[in-house]
Amino acid sequence: MADEAEVTENKGPNIIVVVLITMIGTLILSLGGLYATGMLGQSQTVEQSDPTTVEKSQEMSDPEAPDRVIVELFSGMITLKDNKHLSFRLVADLAKDEEPQLTKHLEAIQNMIILYVSDMTEQNFEGRRGKMKALEEIKIRVDTIIRERKLKIKVNDLYLTKFELP
Repeated sequence: MADEAEVTENKGPNIIVVVLITMIGTLILSLGGLYATGMLGQSQTVEQSDPTTVEKSQEMSDPEAPDRVIVELFSGMITLKDNKHLSFRLVADLAKDEEPQLTKHLEAIQNMIILYVSDMTEQNFEGRRGKMKALEEIKIRVDTIIRERKLKIKVNDLYLTKFELP
């Protein structure tokens, strides 16, 4: 029995030593990995950057689309065929130099929008598909007005920026 007790006592300290060595080795490897990836020992000083990089970052933080403009085509309320009231705002995306031409013919476009939308019902605007279909039809009609008046305007897209149907 005494021999068995000695054997048991010898295994106890060896396990503790192995666990401690494993923990220390893991810690050393972890610190080495952090140091290698640059997470440990990073200084708080800001490095001097390349002047071209600074210029590019300033351009990116101040984006500009000089050749595009958003023009409001309609903003207001229209009574639909089923006596419901639709309030919406419609804008167009086009080239900046085409804006003066479009604003000269804005009344005709607004007239078309009012006549077309007032002939619709609340059901025509149900869901995303209904709104997109109406928007596509309005764009076709706007393009028709532009073509009939022989204007050199290309409306890239129309956007509903407000839409309320109580």
